[in-house]
Amino acid sequence: MIEVQDYRTAERTARSVIKSWWLAETHIVDHFAKVGFPVRIDSIHEVGQLLDTMQENRYQRFLAELGGLTTDECRILVQALAKAVRFQLAHLPKRAPIVPISTMTSSLALYKKIIGFKPEVQSVLEVGPGCGYLSFFLHDHQSLGDYSQVEACESFYILQSLVNSFLFAEEFQDLVLD
Repeated sequence: MIEVQDYRTAERTARSVIKSWWLAETHIVDHFAKVGFPVRIDSIHEVGQLLDTMQENRYQRFLAELGGLTTDECRILVQALAKAVRFQLAHLPKRAPIVPISTMTSSLALYKKIIGFKPEVQSVLEVGPGCGYLSFFLHDHQSLGDYSQVEACESFYILQSLVNSFLFAEEFQDLVLD
């Protein structure tokens, strides 16, 4: 599990070896910071503020997009939500757990699109995964051999790292330190 200070050290090191300041500027998440989004955090426990963010109050829209839920999809969603609560109890014990239904339903919709396109998907690269909840659906996908995420925002990266270490256990590799 990555600590906030380890992330910042790795980020400073990475920025220092970028060949051009123009390229370095593309990795700054100013838009998030300007609207007051918690880009930086001081403690791992602060990721609890992000558990159902970016998709708030959109459950009905995702449900409409999916055309409702089949019995199997409902089961998969409930299992993912239960795992999300267990994740919170394990990694954020100072916070009362929440049920991130809107954000998880968004990830279910994304998962359905991926497997609808390629049911035996073997590799997924997710850029800007937000809360990282697609992991709750992909970690059990039998054919998947490689799932990678790329994130520019410290707070989301820390949350995604916690989620992935919880779900993938020893298979998870946090490459921010490499």
